[in-house]
Amino acid sequence: MESHALKQFSEELRAKRESSGISLEQISTKTRLDLKFLEAIEDGNFGVMPEVYMRAFIREYAHAVDIDADAALKKYDLAKEGKLKEEKRIVLEKKAPEKVENIIDSEAEEMPYEQSHSETTTALKGHNLYYIIGAVLIVILLLIYFIFFTGSGSNIVTEQPYDELISDQKARYEIPEEKSETAAFTGDSLSLKLLTSDTSWIKFVLDSKEPKEMIMMPNRSKVLKARSAFELIIGNSAGVKLQLNDSELDFSGKKGEVKRIRITTAGIQNLETDSTSKQ
Repeated sequence: MESHALKQFSEELRAKRESSGISLEQISTKTRLDLKFLEAIEDGNFGVMPEVYMRAFIREYAHAVDIDADAALKKYDLAKEGKLKEEKRIVLEKKAPEKVENIIDSEAEEMPYEQSHSETTTALKGHNLYYIIGAVLIVILLLIYFIFFTGSGSNIVTEQPYDELISDQKARYEIPEEKSETAAFTGDSLSLKLLTSDTSWIKFVLDSKEPKEMIMMPNRSKVLKARSAFELIIGNSAGVKLQLNDSELDFSGKKGEVKRIRITTAGIQNLETDSTSKQ
């Protein structure tokens, strides 16, 4: 039920894009999102990356095809819960701004020019006085701020906006070639090399330590080191090859397929993923 609803949601996004005459390449150029992630959204494959990034990508996709991003995310949440049919009334198109018409009272009396001019001048003087008082208050507040608060050393923490999340995602997760995750683990006996032919999201655990995650761009490599075992979740298994201690491992998958594996000196062991456990 969940996969069917997500497929229905992705087809609705695709139909809206095609009716607008916008190509995926144009969206990729506009948003700087990898084309493979945009294709995954339209294919209903929403498990290729962590949820927080997928929601950010859906929002950017919605902006690019001129639909309501909040409505799109609400439909996405309902689709994950298999409740999309219950909320057909959610419309993705942006609401047109309401027109404000000027209402003219035809029965209003016309004010003589002299009276109108005099009252206008008086009103302007009153407004100017308010502006002067306001400016003086601002100057006083600025002086108080610089005297009492400058150099207090307070740190202000702000939440990272969606725009920064999107623009920073490659810089934060792309790994340069041959960069080792552990620079000086002299006791590590296992060396796992990842080589990518396609964009792939990867989450890994070394010897039961804290999990880490990354997004690797095409034609990149990365070396992980461990004492006894690696555990990996690979979001696009068709785009990754693995070498253990310079020997290629028997690992393959389909485009967009999520695989969870454990690697030791004995070889590769396939583990159950969240999507497999639901079937």
